[in-house]
Amino acid sequence: MAHQLGGRGVADGFQVQVNGQALRAQAGETLLQAALRSGVAFPHSCRVGGCGSCKCRVLGGEVRELTESGYLLSAAELAQGTVLACQSVPRSDLQVAVDLAPRGVPGRVLSQRALSAQVMELRVQLDQPLHYQAGQYAELRLEGLDARGRCYSYAAPCSADGVLRFFVQRVEGGAFRAEAMQTALVGRRIWVDGP
Repeated sequence: MAHQLGGRGVADGFQVQVNGQALRAQAGETLLQAALRSGVAFPHSCRVGGCGSCKCRVLGGEVRELTESGYLLSAAELAQGTVLACQSVPRSDLQVAVDLAPRGVPGRVLSQRALSAQVMELRVQLDQPLHYQAGQYAELRLEGLDARGRCYSYAAPCSADGVLRFFVQRVEGGAFRAEAMQTALVGRRIWVDGP
């Protein structure tokens, strides 16, 4: 797929450029694994090739795809070199392009309220309503934290004016959770990427 840029032995891994940012993919590692390990806030969700969140374009180099992606990618996307990063293992040095802009519906944190020592209620005012069905969840990304989102179930249906509620539970080592529990977030920009 795409043009060969050169390469090294598989044991050495390969050089990968994501939007010009250089990183190294270890032998057998998917493009998504390499990007996340290197601190690139690569869009993703399921990590198994089912959601399409990690679509990117191979501009140069070759990948080995772990699964068939034709069911998820259009003929036009395939012709443009689009792959699923979670299912693509570099076979050479690579150059890829991906949209790293925050996804989802933007909004602001309206309020935060401690319900217990372990649980915080977060109310979010979205720029537009976001509807969902029971059992679905949303990925939340806070401005200034990092571009990686954290997934939470909805605490209540979205109101007609775009207000959502989430319960954030304290978990050891959780950066988003620590931020929600320890920092005043009211007025802070947030993106909610729902179903």
